[in-house]
Order: sequence, then C-alpha cells, then structure tokens
Amino acid sequence: MVFASRAFHHVEDAPFRLFCNLFVRAIERTGERALTLVLDGGETCHADLSLVRLKRRRLPEATLTSAHGDRLRPHHADKDRLDFRVPASGRLILQWSE
Repeated sequence: MVFASRAFHHVEDAPFRLFCNLFVRAIERTGERALTLVLDGGETCHADLSLVRLKRRRLPEATLTSAHGDRLRPHHADKDRLDFRVPASGRLILQWSE
C-alpha cells in the first residue's frame, strides 16, 4: 500500500503528474520548468516513468536526459501521457515547456 500511494508525484505548477513504478529517492526543482530525479533501483534494472496530463491541461513538450547527457526518448506518446523506459538507478533531468 505504501508503494501505491507514492507512485504518483505532484509537480507544483506543472500541467502533469509524474508516475514512476520504482521509488523516487529525491525530486529537486532546478528551474521553473525543470526537475532532477534520483531513482532508487538496481544497477541493471529499468523503470517506467510517465508524465500524465492533468484534467483541463495540455501535456507540454518535454525532454528527459540522463546525468551523463544522454537524451531518453519516450517509447509511447499521446495527448494524455508520455511513457519512458529509464535506468532504474541514478539521476535524471526532466525539462518541459508550456
């Protein structure tokens, strides 16, 4: 039950909610439209990370990069959500535009 209650993360002033199927150890707001995320998973594992549109809002253009600067592309995108498959361990940088 604890995991289910912590899978979705509210991002203040963003038109989406952040979903991750692994524990997010830290979220730090690094700009008006930027976050740094630290995932707490195994070195050889992957996680599902999604941006889920809030009601009556449009999903923005978003980029997700690893701490090494590699751009991660969504494996699924539609008007309601962007789905990424990401390394389960380490730091990610999320940026979006309005």
